Amino acid sequence: AVCARVCARVRCVVLCCVVCRPSAGHRSGLLYKKGKGRNEWKPRWFVMNQKEGSLSYFKSRSSDKPLGVIQLRQANACFAHNVTGHPNSLQIISPDGPGADGKTRNLFVYSEAGRDIVEWIVAIRHARLCLLKVTAGDMLTRDFTRAGYLDKTGPTVSNGWRRRWFVLDGRRLRYYGSPLDPFELNDIGIGTIANGYAVHDEITDRRRTAPQYGITLVTPERSFYLNSNSLEDYKSWLSALQELIDTPIEVTSITM
Repeated sequence: AVCARVCARVRCVVLCCVVCRPSAGHRSGLLYKKGKGRNEWKPRWFVMNQKEGSLSYFKSRSSDKPLGVIQLRQANACFAHNVTGHPNSLQIISPDGPGADGKTRNLFVYSEAGRDIVEWIVAIRHARLCLLKVTAGDMLTRDFTRAGYLDKTGPTVSNGWRRRWFVLDGRRLRYYGSPLDPFELNDIGIGTIANGYAVHDEITDRRRTAPQYGITLVTPERSFYLNSNSLEDYKSWLSALQELIDTPIEVTSITM
């Protein structure tokens, strides 16, 4: 599939297309969208309008009223073949997406053609770049820093461990019941040491049973207790979280 082959080089491909195709401000076409709460994919007609800064989807091409509208200024898009199982798929993340009600909305779509889905992500990233009036690479949509399963326990000692899908997206750590959930269970903003954030390579609450690969994420509000199922993932999550906490906060990090 074209999407899978291009994914590893997406940053280079997208930046080149952005520079070479400055007039790509409008795009429309058929994509298959996953329904909320069920593993059902339905054809939807998508329309991207750069001038309005929106990505809308309709029940069909002849429909007048959109089923949902995504504001591109705050949206992120990345390939999602490893999550959906479809080789030509995208995950579109929007903090004010349709039905979000204050949460971050995940939209999963796929195309039957690999080239089509690559052109969609190029168009979305180009539109976002133009809306924000920044140089290529500053605030384009981006791939997640980390994504994968971790076990998590609740704030009280009596809470058990539950498997959750975690996504580290910029300075936001979100977790879901499963990778294809439309909304997160929680959205954790990550600041710096000066803001009261820290990460430890163990479960710091001695009242709890310590798993082999335990991680404690400390925030000003509460501590989150996590566990990885492998040493490799454990080291990778620790490194990603620590690097983020050690990095000064920029204005772009807050708005993303």
